Amino acid sequence: MFELNFNRNPISVRKLSKSIHHGHNFKRSLFVYKSEIYSAGGEGLFNTFSGIIKFDSTSNEWFLIRISGFPETASKINAAWLSGDSLSVILTISNNNSESYHYGKIDLKTRTYLNIKKLEQIAQESIARIRSQIVHESPNFFILQIKLENNCRYLLFNKETFEEISTTFLKEVPCIDGHSAVYTKDEFIYYRDSNGDIDSAQLSENIIYNKKRLFQKEESSGPKIIHWVLSIVVLTGLIIGGFKFFKTKQSSSLIKEVVKEGSLLDSSDAVELISELEHLLMSHKGTSIVTSSMDQILKISHQAPDTIRAKRSAYIKAINQRGVLRITRTRGEKDKRYFEYKIE
Repeated sequence: MFELNFNRNPISVRKLSKSIHHGHNFKRSLFVYKSEIYSAGGEGLFNTFSGIIKFDSTSNEWFLIRISGFPETASKINAAWLSGDSLSVILTISNNNSESYHYGKIDLKTRTYLNIKKLEQIAQESIARIRSQIVHESPNFFILQIKLENNCRYLLFNKETFEEISTTFLKEVPCIDGHSAVYTKDEFIYYRDSNGDIDSAQLSENIIYNKKRLFQKEESSGPKIIHWVLSIVVLTGLIIGGFKFFKTKQSSSLIKEVVKEGSLLDSSDAVELISELEHLLMSHKGTSIVTSSMDQILKISHQAPDTIRAKRSAYIKAINQRGVLRITRTRGEKDKRYFEYKIE
């Protein structure tokens, strides 16, 4: 880590980091998060590095950042880019003498890793471009410079859509050097030549002649599982709701039959009546009551014996059908000639 002081003439350069070397300085991804400098991955000393380190300005040293859930079998960070509080990474995962690419995100606030998907079909050279051919980075884009035999080709990489974008504006731009530059700001692309003259164009479909998606954007396995769980819950709710609707409809039909003969009650009054009887019986839940007490609660004790028997049977059947209470008839323990009603 070096500090350049532009207030001096000539510009002064001072080495900040105390270590002689760290070994993995090549092809690493440097980024700034909340005014602190981070480094992701890197190569060197015949090896690769798959971790995240942060520069501490107090001690002038690099320190390893512990990431919860980060794959232990990750052997390399091929590319990394910052979007808000998340660092998107493309990892190489080693498993049983084979390697595969995985796309995931590191939440820098909680320092946790979430694997999004395995990249089945992706060109290695496409990943290499994002890692090592960046000449400018903005919050939304990378500008990649591909050096050809006699000139340079430029691509925009969209961090959100994972698309490589070719534009007519950058098609004729020569290879940049220390005096020239290409860069993006908001929705505009800029080219500054070695004389300091600036040309620009708005990034729109008018200047885009080719798009190539690096890989399809896809949600993580976590949201997928949640989606299936929610689907099952909704389906279960519909089944239970349908069953309750059918049961209620059946109960209402039974109540209508109960009051159809010998009563002037309409259907809504019938449902209200059964609900009222359930409320009265609720205070006797867990007990057994004799037939005369049951008839008084059901408000039928003053009617003719045949009517009492018919309505008592129909009311109990309707209450049991609704499922709020369960009423069963049993022989009396003291006198088997009489019945008792157990309310549960």
